[in-house]
Amino acid sequence: MNHNWIAPNPVEEELFWHFVWARQECFYNRKVLGLPREQWTTDEVIARARFTNAYRELDRGTQFGVEHVLERHAHEGPELAVAHSMTYRWFNRIATYIDVEPLVGLAYEGDREAFEVIAQLLDERLDAKQKVFTGAYMCSYAPAWGHPTKGWDYAESLRYMYQLVRERFVPLMESPQGSLRQLYAVLESSHGFGPFLAYQCCLDLMYPLVALGGGRVARHADVDSWTQPGPGCTKGLLLLGVKGTDSVQVRALRALHAKHVDVLHPLGFRWLRTHYGSSLQLSLGNIENCFCEYSKWRRMVDGGHVKTLWSEPAAWEWQPGSVTLPYYGNWYEPETGRLVASKWAPEAEDEVHEHGDAMPSHGEQAA
Repeated sequence: MNHNWIAPNPVEEELFWHFVWARQECFYNRKVLGLPREQWTTDEVIARARFTNAYRELDRGTQFGVEHVLERHAHEGPELAVAHSMTYRWFNRIATYIDVEPLVGLAYEGDREAFEVIAQLLDERLDAKQKVFTGAYMCSYAPAWGHPTKGWDYAESLRYMYQLVRERFVPLMESPQGSLRQLYAVLESSHGFGPFLAYQCCLDLMYPLVALGGGRVARHADVDSWTQPGPGCTKGLLLLGVKGTDSVQVRALRALHAKHVDVLHPLGFRWLRTHYGSSLQLSLGNIENCFCEYSKWRRMVDGGHVKTLWSEPAAWEWQPGSVTLPYYGNWYEPETGRLVASKWAPEAEDEVHEHGDAMPSHGEQAA
């Protein structure tokens, strides 16, 4: 194979862009227009199965990570903001994080009693047959440390994580050399993290926050500078005829990312409108994630098994309230739970900006 030349299968590529458009159209029809389910989409697979959004920013787990975790703790400084964010993403289960959240600050400072309470809380969840982790990230794991219970092993993993954050991750993140790829490398090579989870933890720190006046926790990293292809993305790229090392896949993703506005805009793609009046491109990480979902969609189109059927969240599950990110504006009205339609670009939007184009200076307020 010539690794210096990438030419995706044009028919398969067209199917990929259809999936991206159709997934976003479904989201728009459901959340913005409030249409009944039978009018969400004409795509039979998307109508039946659950897929993450074209914009990672719109997924419920990411919204919780921004609204409830980062916005609440960013004012405590970068170390605690990162500690809380990684604790949440490591478990990736909202209920587990809510249980341990009040103890994270003390545990990060090395308080042994805080770790003991965390271990007890986790053991209580396990004893009650409640899950501690989700299966969303195949590399989210907690190797045994030799403690008598799993709860203590998990607490020990958190202790190691906080040491990593304090001694290696935050110093690099705060330096001008703290690129996305370098931050990822610190996590990926560490205990308790795999390639995919490490990348997701880094992405969480790259959203602009009200608490920071529009700034980001990882202020020196560029979300479009690099991406880490996950296993699902690799499968999706293979359908287009792209195969090879991670670097080959990243080059293919960059090439597709570079053209996504030109391809999706004529289709009437529903671009997310920022709080500052411009429409937001999909990030390189969004394209990577879309390929992961595309591989599932393609398998189902071909008659494969539908692993996760669409369903309404359970009544006890956390739901987005009013997310007030300065860059994206209010996604949801707290009274109705519906997206604010005025925050979305019309079909004939003149410009679609990259992440960062419309960002105000630090502390600037939205008009």
